[in-house]
Amino acid sequence: MHYKKTQLRIVFYFGLFTFLLFTNFLPSTKELFIIKIFLLIIYQIFEITNLNKSTHKYIGLNPIVLASLFTFLLSFSITNLVYFTPNNYSYNFIYNILGPEPFIYLNKAMDYIILASFFMWFGYRTTLGDKLFNFLTNNAIIKKSFFNRSDLLKLNVVLFLLIISIISRIIQIKLGLFGYAGDPESREIYGGIWNILYLIGSVGKLILVISSFNYYKKNTLKILFIISFFVELLFGLLSGMKSEIMLPFFIIAFTYYLANGKIRKSTIAFALFAIIIAYIIVEPFRILRMSDKRFTSDPYYIFSTIIDSYEMNKRAKLVEQQSIDAILFQFFSRLEYTLTTARAIQYKDQVGLDARAQDFRERLLTIPLQAYIPRAIWSDKPLEDSGVWYSVYVWGSVETSSVAYSPIGFAYFAGGIIPLVIIFTVIGILQKSLYNFLKLGSGGIVIYFGLLLSVVLIDSKVNTIFVSWLRNIPILFILQAILYKK
Repeated sequence: MHYKKTQLRIVFYFGLFTFLLFTNFLPSTKELFIIKIFLLIIYQIFEITNLNKSTHKYIGLNPIVLASLFTFLLSFSITNLVYFTPNNYSYNFIYNILGPEPFIYLNKAMDYIILASFFMWFGYRTTLGDKLFNFLTNNAIIKKSFFNRSDLLKLNVVLFLLIISIISRIIQIKLGLFGYAGDPESREIYGGIWNILYLIGSVGKLILVISSFNYYKKNTLKILFIISFFVELLFGLLSGMKSEIMLPFFIIAFTYYLANGKIRKSTIAFALFAIIIAYIIVEPFRILRMSDKRFTSDPYYIFSTIIDSYEMNKRAKLVEQQSIDAILFQFFSRLEYTLTTARAIQYKDQVGLDARAQDFRERLLTIPLQAYIPRAIWSDKPLEDSGVWYSVYVWGSVETSSVAYSPIGFAYFAGGIIPLVIIFTVIGILQKSLYNFLKLGSGGIVIYFGLLLSVVLIDSKVNTIFVSWLRNIPILFILQAILYKK
């Protein structure tokens, strides 16, 4: 049976690569682009279905399945359909961005996207993920007995960590470092402590993970669960970022699935509710934040601006009260990464990277240094502002906001096919290693959720994925050891 599965996979891969090679001799048309979109969808379904036959338990929590769904199926395939709806501004927009023959670069982008997906699955299927997991959990310093398997939380430690995570985010707000309310000048001035404050603040999300999991599995500590949920939702609102508002809802959906082995029916309703709230509140807030010359990074002022923006939106229709369909359409448009990938490829091919550009190759080669050497010692340590550089010089925006140019765009800037193969193979290896942590009980769950988003919602700034692993693994190992009773 295993031999037949291997044969089927080889035949499928051969057909896939033969088709991609053959399309290089065809005109780059809209129809070919649509065919490649469906080819990517079919490939993801093929891989997930094959994996499901061999791994039934918690397949919905497997990082590579989630990455296939959220990064490749959502951001690189399904969301492309916004370009082909009737009377759609987005279809004309691709001509504004890519010029009179946009499908040349959209088709080329799809080739790289399909290759990236293939090598991610290739990395996952190697034994290197299991070997990395064994190395991390059973070496000269750490043994598997180090990881907690108890479900009994140390409440004093949990409450202490929740309090310092709140204090950290209040300090970030006061210093002008927090979310959309922050400003570039403050981030440059306080760059040395920004990462530290961010790490401490992000512990709050981990508290929500363990408290919601504990509540759904044992029906205890309900008050802690409610408090941590509303704390994260409040700071999500203050951040002015849609993802931060939606994340608490998705956390409780995932922990319910982990605790009960099934998806809660209200999960879809929670997700829709989070998306609607994010768009109704965040868009008007961003407009007022940028237009208000007196805006100050202060919790009270931010919150009052959010209230003002909502009230103003009701009167002046800064953002129209839209149907769920319209809001979901905007949501999908924001998640679409194929166009920004195509523009990155076009810019590199036609213009090239000059002195103003980021050194993407250096960012890959210096990942260990970025993780452990502070900015106070390394004065030229790269700032994570490549999204702003892309927005101004590549995308052609007059605003200095960050634009996600996708991990494929990063790989192309870094050198093309070789960096892409290495990056996504390593990501697949990390996904397999992370999935194994679910075997380790409560301690493994802390590490799993602490690193999950980095290899599921694969960031445009690829170096930060690997930096976060090097930097956060020791911290998460210590946290899992002190959060639970033995």
